Amino acid sequence: MDERPNIELRSEKVRSIVGKMPPFLLRMGISIIAGVILVVLSLLYYIPYPQTITVPVRISFYNEDSTTYATSHIPVQEARPIRIEQNATITIQSLQGNYNIYGQVYKLAENNGFVDIDILLTDTASHSEHLSTLPTGIATISISRKPILKRIIKRS
Repeated sequence: MDERPNIELRSEKVRSIVGKMPPFLLRMGISIIAGVILVVLSLLYYIPYPQTITVPVRISFYNEDSTTYATSHIPVQEARPIRIEQNATITIQSLQGNYNIYGQVYKLAENNGFVDIDILLTDTASHSEHLSTLPTGIATISISRKPILKRIIKRS
């Protein structure tokens, strides 16, 4: 048999450091950092983060059925994630302040590389005087409310 001599590669000082248990503060610090990381990951998994698209719109009144629509004309690439019945918020800016009007995507129609979007406005009665004088605004269409961690996991 091959007998090798027992050679110690570490000095007495190194063995004393390696043999010691870490101090209490160091162990607790590692535990606290691990706990904070777990809490952040669980928050990223459960708290929804809204993904939106912002487009310019023009307000149109239809008298035959007393409804108000906001229309937009945007490129197809920007309109791909938009679906019918998604919620939309129209912000109308005026000298008196900003006005938010809510609605839902009512109709999508593709036209020569662009998409015409109609948003049916639901609460126009309180803002009717501003809509008649300021027929343009900015629509924020809510695409999804998935949590960030679920989006990251889905992409990879």
